[in-house]
Amino acid sequence: KNRWGALLSALFFAWNTVIWLSPRSPRALDGLLLLPGVRPLEMLLFYGQLVGNDYALVMTACLWLNSRKVGREAGRGSRWPIYAGVILLGWLPILIRRSPGSLYVDTAIQILMYQGNYHFHASMPVLLTVTYGLLFDLGRWLAGDNGGILMCMLAQLVLLSYAMTMACREVELATGKWKNGLLLSLFFGLVPVYPSMAQGIIKDAIHSAFYLLFVICFFRAVRGGQKKELWRLLLLGALVGATRKGG
Repeated sequence: KNRWGALLSALFFAWNTVIWLSPRSPRALDGLLLLPGVRPLEMLLFYGQLVGNDYALVMTACLWLNSRKVGREAGRGSRWPIYAGVILLGWLPILIRRSPGSLYVDTAIQILMYQGNYHFHASMPVLLTVTYGLLFDLGRWLAGDNGGILMCMLAQLVLLSYAMTMACREVELATGKWKNGLLLSLFFGLVPVYPSMAQGIIKDAIHSAFYLLFVICFFRAVRGGQKKELWRLLLLGALVGATRKGG
């Protein structure tokens, strides 16, 4: 029943990916369908790969949401401390190597905005401007500029590791197999992009954590979760919007 809907969704996702990759003006129709310098056969194969990947992803999500299998009850026997430990242990070398953290230009501008040394503008979320500014000033008061960077990095680290640990726990509870949660925690811990995201102080990292938690609550709500899951979903939806550009 979901095949045609999944196919249409996959085509839509693939098309949006091509639009995002295209350097041409969105006013040019060929820039919305083709990538410059790519031959038609290569473009067709690229579309096929994108559609196939997106179709598999959508169908997997539909099968998961419609599954009748029930794992352990929430809060009983979950191995979330193991997942958190695996993730943080995998991140440790990069976190130490790049200590106290990497301050990106966008975040530096947000801190200057908070301090009154730069004008506010719509491309920087106000919520994160205030958050980064408060954390940086607190850390700087304790240990100078490096202390401010470290305080911002630790806040991102806690939030991202929590969101990914909850994702591993959700996989365990949904499938009834803790090994699936462990496999996901190994993925989060060993793929370098995730510790790089944690130590790189930028709004996208916090937005990603809130978005992952939003997806988890969405799955719980669709699978017939308690009413409080809907309130969490609304709160996380607001935070997802407030941590993006223009938020």
